[in-house]
Amino acid sequence: MGIGIDGRVVSPGRARRHRRAVGSVRSGWAIALAALMALSFPVPAAGLPLAGVRVAGAAPIDPGGPDGSGGPDGQGGALSSALAADRAIAWLTARRQELGLEAADIADAAVVDVVPVGDDRAWAVHLQQRFGGLDVAGAVMNVVVDGTGTVRSWGDRFERGLAANADRVAPEIDQVGAVRSTVDVLGLVATRPFREVVEGSGPEAAATVSTGGVSALPIPVRLVLQPVEDAAAVDLAWEVSIRERDGGNWWVVTVDADTGAELDRVNFTSSATYEGFDAPVEAPSFGPRTTIVDPADPVASPYGWHDIDGSPGAEFTVTRGNNVSAYTDVDANNVADPGSQPDGGTTLDFTATFDPTRSPTVDTDAAVINAFQLVNHLHDVAYAFGFDEVSGNFQTNNYGRGGPNAFAGDPVLVEVLDGSGVDNANFTTPPDGFPGRLQLMRFTGPEPDRDSAFDNGLIAHEFAHGISNRLTGGPSNTSCLRNAEQPGEGWSDWFALMMTLEPGDTGADARSIGTWALGQSPTGPGLRSSPYSTDLGTDPSTYAALAAANGPHAVGEIFAAMLWDLTWALVERDGFDPDWIGGSGGNITAMQLVFDGMKLQPCSPGFVDARDAILLADQLRTGGANRCVIWGAFARRGLGESAWQGSPASRTDGQAAFDVPDHCRSLVLTTTASSEVAAPGSILTYTSTVTNTSSATVSGVVVRATMPAGAPYVAGSSTCGGTHAAGVLEVTLATITAGSTATCSYSVAVGPAGSTVWLHEDFEHGTDRWTRSTTAGAPGWGASGQAGISGVLGARVDGHSAPAVASLELAEPVAVAGSDPTLRFLHVFDTERQSDGGVVEITTNGTTWADLGPAMVSRGYTHQLAGGGNPIAPRPAFTGSSGGVIETVVDLGAWVGQQVRIRFRFGSDSSIASDGWHIDEVWLSDEVLLDHSVTLTGPGGAADAVSLATPVRGDLPPSTGLLRVTTDPPVPSGISVNGVVRNDWGLDWVRVLAGTHEVCWSDVVGFTTPPCQTVVVTPGQTTTVAGTFGRLGLLQVAVEPPGLPTTVFVDGEVADEYGLFAFVEPGEHQVCWGDVPGPWQAPACQTVTVAPGVTAQVTGTFVATPTPTTGPAPPLGPTGLLRVRTSPAVASRVSVDGIARSDWALTWVKMPVGSHEVCFTDVVGFRTPPCQQVQVSSGATSEVVGSFVPLGLLQVSVTPAGLPVDVLVDGEPRNQFGSFAFMEPGTYEVCGTALAGWAANGCSSVVVSAGATTQVSLVYSPAP
Repeated sequence: MGIGIDGRVVSPGRARRHRRAVGSVRSGWAIALAALMALSFPVPAAGLPLAGVRVAGAAPIDPGGPDGSGGPDGQGGALSSALAADRAIAWLTARRQELGLEAADIADAAVVDVVPVGDDRAWAVHLQQRFGGLDVAGAVMNVVVDGTGTVRSWGDRFERGLAANADRVAPEIDQVGAVRSTVDVLGLVATRPFREVVEGSGPEAAATVSTGGVSALPIPVRLVLQPVEDAAAVDLAWEVSIRERDGGNWWVVTVDADTGAELDRVNFTSSATYEGFDAPVEAPSFGPRTTIVDPADPVASPYGWHDIDGSPGAEFTVTRGNNVSAYTDVDANNVADPGSQPDGGTTLDFTATFDPTRSPTVDTDAAVINAFQLVNHLHDVAYAFGFDEVSGNFQTNNYGRGGPNAFAGDPVLVEVLDGSGVDNANFTTPPDGFPGRLQLMRFTGPEPDRDSAFDNGLIAHEFAHGISNRLTGGPSNTSCLRNAEQPGEGWSDWFALMMTLEPGDTGADARSIGTWALGQSPTGPGLRSSPYSTDLGTDPSTYAALAAANGPHAVGEIFAAMLWDLTWALVERDGFDPDWIGGSGGNITAMQLVFDGMKLQPCSPGFVDARDAILLADQLRTGGANRCVIWGAFARRGLGESAWQGSPASRTDGQAAFDVPDHCRSLVLTTTASSEVAAPGSILTYTSTVTNTSSATVSGVVVRATMPAGAPYVAGSSTCGGTHAAGVLEVTLATITAGSTATCSYSVAVGPAGSTVWLHEDFEHGTDRWTRSTTAGAPGWGASGQAGISGVLGARVDGHSAPAVASLELAEPVAVAGSDPTLRFLHVFDTERQSDGGVVEITTNGTTWADLGPAMVSRGYTHQLAGGGNPIAPRPAFTGSSGGVIETVVDLGAWVGQQVRIRFRFGSDSSIASDGWHIDEVWLSDEVLLDHSVTLTGPGGAADAVSLATPVRGDLPPSTGLLRVTTDPPVPSGISVNGVVRNDWGLDWVRVLAGTHEVCWSDVVGFTTPPCQTVVVTPGQTTTVAGTFGRLGLLQVAVEPPGLPTTVFVDGEVADEYGLFAFVEPGEHQVCWGDVPGPWQAPACQTVTVAPGVTAQVTGTFVATPTPTTGPAPPLGPTGLLRVRTSPAVASRVSVDGIARSDWALTWVKMPVGSHEVCFTDVVGFRTPPCQQVQVSSGATSEVVGSFVPLGLLQVSVTPAGLPVDVLVDGEPRNQFGSFAFMEPGTYEVCGTALAGWAANGCSSVVVSAGATTQVSLVYSPAP
């Protein structure tokens, strides 16, 4: 039956293949609302049963290889949707730890949608994270499984550490209280009391509350877990869904289950004020209306546009049917105004008058007819590209082709002249199974007002919101496009452009937005910041402008420009085909890849996510036949191969790049500089190489090199000739044969100005400039050969398997000044993504720290730390994998004039440990850069471009000096510098940072130990410090007769019992013997002279006497016995209360009652025990044991001998030329510093054993 509808002529549709059906599961309130659908639109009784939930961990299929590849039987082949879901679950279970997820984080995860991609070549499996029977809001993971069972990509938005962070305490407020709180935060006013009409049940306590006069439908309420952005917690919350009575907004709000405070809100209505932004249109100003005959596509709408029962014959003769119900809603009550649906009669012949010079209220039938036919047409076109029943399209009846029956009943309700506002249009996209609502309002700018129902581009723009919301994250979750970098408005603008493309159009045409709505001519300026065009002069949008984009429409403009370029690149190659349903031109390919990409991309995508999804779509559908066209289009607008997205939650942390992979360039341009760093006043030479990767000889290749500002071209320096003018050297290369290269070199004269460097840290001398701190028991920062990027050493911190934070903080502040103050550093990280990660912070007062993420201009943070017990989460961070060495650049302009310190902080969660974070080459400077750019143009449109930034830095003043430490006389004393033992016997020379250092010596038996000395090391100079060891004398005191328990006093202090064998200072000493029980007369005190290095002996002879007498020794009062020994027995001097008492041990000695401190001197080859406090009680014996732990001897030599190489042990300089030191048993990393003209054999890992000598040689050979 022919249907005549006044509007634009479109081609009749051709049949397309059917899509395979697959079951889906909706979450939460979507199911609770299913019964309410009849209030908006009737739902057919027949349909498919609701699919069952698949719980992660229950899948019987093995995940196959590490990447999830291989089918159940190890053979490739097509995979059903059910097996794809099982494969995704098995893959997630196998990869759980690698993803940083705990078992509890995925135990309740459920498959909610399985969507076919690429004619069933792959499946996008969408999993909803749940915990304790509750959905985690916004936590959706998509896993793409191809026909062989291989997991091709995934997008992870799951929360971490739910067991520790999820709040599961019973809610303080009930469902009705949650609704009241929601109404308050939305600023709505209830006109009737709220009451439960369906009581809460199940873990979600899902209930339905009366409308209260604020909602068009009874209000579903359920419990969810809501991640809190500024804390690690995941709060228990009530999720409340309110569709306002005027239909303008459909809100889903989560409020705290205890306080009712708002935690999050989503508006299913995509809306905008079109005073500033609108879509390009074909409207009355573009051409006349024509009659469209039989426009319904037989596949997308097999029973026409007026059927709903799935049988031949129309159920409606008005503008209502399976896909669309169109009417006017002037009073904004979301109900069709009486008589507002034009009737085409039994012949379905819809005609009406239209005069654009009249008020929109006159020709309402024409407006409704136009909107009805266009939205139906958009439905059919979108169906052809995969927006079908399974994927969540808008239909009253799914005709048994996918999506359970409960998912039907969701046509698009088109409300013309909607009275809820003016100068606006919007599209409300609830989850699959609930009608979309397209509200078209009048525009008041022109005279007379204009009806947006005649604005085809605007309608297409709004309808595309329904497409992108249903396809991204799966049709059961339409909340995946609310992050800052999501391209939702871009897809809508692009779809509007596509739907108004005509034969004869060109990519360079300027396509303005909203000219008709604004009363402008078709060539008017429109509403966007610039018209869309492939001409960069007309539309200069690039990814580099994203940070300055103001609002979602400005963000969308940039992505739409990329898609528009992609479309025209394909059209220019394959032609344009106006048959959207069955055509095969470049525009058809572009539409298919974009639709597939939306299915494949993760929830909350950024620009790089969306680009990569389109590339994957092309790989799945064509084997990558279009990949180079795709790369070229995106690279042209700054989203090239090395573009950096950063966090999709931020639009300010990305980095543009205009490069494409080498395999996509027929001519590849590379440019290098003769030095990575240019010296002021030097000559810097650039070398540009053009490689012909094609199979044919090319000629006429033009290379243009723009010289850096402040570095003029050196005349005549080009090895390829060419012409130079206004700072640009242009060279034409005659021919380049297939597979060969052409090279040109040219030079610039670097100006006298260089960067002012405040700090350069290469960690070659450890971390002396930094303060290190870490959680007890966790690994901390340290210098390591494994972290060295530019030299031998770098700073490194490992991940930990428990919550921990490690900080590396600059010890001294730096004054920020100049016109380009910059922090830059090289780093590598490989961590549990979103679980472990690092941040960079800055302080001006040492107390308040600011995150430097917003100031990063190159290679900023990669993802959001999600929590899981990580003490620094949630926040953006360097987390996941850097993919190799990267350089991060930070603009410090905001801190000019201030003294600052920076710190690197690394946080770990309670899951598995990770490799961690390596940092090197930290520069703080007022930077002078030579910015050099080179472009290439060749035949056939071949083009390439490179840019190179070379810092200008003069010879830095030396930051280190040599420290030499000697002992006099030479003795085996362990030398420590700043608390780290460097060597035994002395330090020949060790290179240390200029500044103040503390040098100490360990004890040597028979000598006095020199006090620690503070020395100042001068840059570039050698500083020598000597430790003078005074020779002691040995005092041996005996008792006659032997064995009498006398106390020996030396210089009035108790020394030992029974006798004494101790080293003492040279000179005179008074020795006394204490009284002993029984008839003994103590000898008189004696003065003995002790000479250095000589043993002085003295004997005290007790004489028997009939009566006890009191000797000359001082009285002790109440005493107890103190016994001190060493284990093993070593020659350590024992001191009590700071007075040296005896060497080797104290047998027993009388000590006054009370507390005493016992200490031991060092013994070569042993770890000295700490001092001990001991309590001496009257008449009792107290014993103290000093446990000396054997050390190991690490002997490091340098081959050939005599090379001035600093030996580095665990990142600390030990000695030059070699090292000989006692070390704690364990594993050490031994390295040697770099030496000009010599190549080293690298670092060695050595094991030092107690009591043994470990030898290692650092071997150097002449550098080639």
